[in-house]
Amino acid sequence: MRCIRMAGVVLGLLMLPAVSHALVVNGENAENHYRFEAGTYPSNPVPNGSPNFIAAGFDLSGVGWGSNPSQSFTMICDQYFVFATHYPPPNSTIYFYSPTKGVVSYTIDTSFNLPLEYPLAAEGNHLKSDLSIGRLTTPLNPDDEITFYPILNLPDQKDYLNLDLLVYGKDAAVGTGRLGGIVSLNLYSNAGTPGRASDDVLNSGSNSDNLPDTLAMYYIRGAGTNSALLEVGDSGSPTFAIVDGSLALVGIHSAVAGSINYDVFLPAYLGSLQSAGIFSTVPEPSVIWLAGGGWLFMVSRRGRRGAR
Repeated sequence: MRCIRMAGVVLGLLMLPAVSHALVVNGENAENHYRFEAGTYPSNPVPNGSPNFIAAGFDLSGVGWGSNPSQSFTMICDQYFVFATHYPPPNSTIYFYSPTKGVVSYTIDTSFNLPLEYPLAAEGNHLKSDLSIGRLTTPLNPDDEITFYPILNLPDQKDYLNLDLLVYGKDAAVGTGRLGGIVSLNLYSNAGTPGRASDDVLNSGSNSDNLPDTLAMYYIRGAGTNSALLEVGDSGSPTFAIVDGSLALVGIHSAVAGSINYDVFLPAYLGSLQSAGIFSTVPEPSVIWLAGGGWLFMVSRRGRRGAR
């Protein structure tokens, strides 16, 4: 596998007015834009069976929620999930909707932050990013039929541009977007020596150190029906690309500024995930073996289908 490298790519340092903590969708209605029928989530969720649902036919079972049902956590293999560092799970329980059993719960064992595997700034680099990984105490039970998702790994960074996106958000709402570019963000400030994770705190007011810490992708809310804009409560929820009829992760929501959405760009962290023992790789380009799950997922530029 060839991991995505940012060397030689010009990245803009963005100062964001706020970090995204409900998904606003153009033309929003329950039939088209919500995973579960109105009034059933989270206590007794009933899947939205409408053919007009924009995610109809895709498996969303690997997107769970916590005691705060607005939050989402997304499985990347049978025991690990991703979330936004600044919006951690409120307690140790995650819930999933099993197509065979209804709501099932799992317990979180531990979690850790995942910094980028290379420095973003010559003057120093943070050891904290806005991507964190959680681990369940036990792997997903196969009888629950809960899926997990590969991270999209294309041969070249430019191949991600203009990807059609399926954007998941607060209260299991779903919209769409189109990937516009890849940038670096300064979400955390380092009050002491750069590189000391204990000094990294979330930016507030004038404490920014102007050092980038998170590699992100952005997509702009357009005027078209289904186009999504992040709001407070969406942080950590996933963004997918659709590859050969299946979902592949490309980001989790991190921040918003005006009509521009920012997600942690997950393909840039594949090397760090491999170093952490969550992924192992095989020689073929764009092929990822997900440790523990025994699932091989191949991605290519051929046959990519946009979000409906």
